[in-house]
Amino acid sequence: MGDVATALARLQNTIDDLKNNDIRGLRNDIRGIRDDVNTDLAAITTRLDGLEHSIVLGRAEAANDRRRLMNAREVVVSGQVSLKMQKIAPGSGYQLALPLRGAVNLPLDYLPGAIPAVGAELGYTPSNIDALQHLDILRAVIFYNEDFHILHTDDVGERRRKFRAWHTM
Repeated sequence: MGDVATALARLQNTIDDLKNNDIRGLRNDIRGIRDDVNTDLAAITTRLDGLEHSIVLGRAEAANDRRRLMNAREVVVSGQVSLKMQKIAPGSGYQLALPLRGAVNLPLDYLPGAIPAVGAELGYTPSNIDALQHLDILRAVIFYNEDFHILHTDDVGERRRKFRAWHTM
């Protein structure tokens, strides 16, 4: 009888070891699957973020194309532009503005807060471009991350002309 009890105990230990090994193996398999899913999810999220950016950029570019056509017509009729452009270049144009500032002191925090997103519009009235001052145009350079083909030697009148032209081409 002792041999049977010993054999049964060994058999039970073997069964318990198999169960534990299977459970450990399943845990490792599940961890591996979870890690693979997380990696795939991160890649999908990155691709979706890229697609979202492309869609927002495409919409802003299309809106600007329509606005430029309308502004070009408006310049012929009234000599002024009437529609603002949407931001299409991501980031800040602060580095573009620095060489254009001339004698104007441009504070480091001139555009406070977060960098505007693609599709945002700067708060100015397009028909009043002739009233914009040097610092206002530098603010537009920073906001739009675009230099409007302005040169550091351009006076404020030439800067206004180039900013206005940017609204039409």
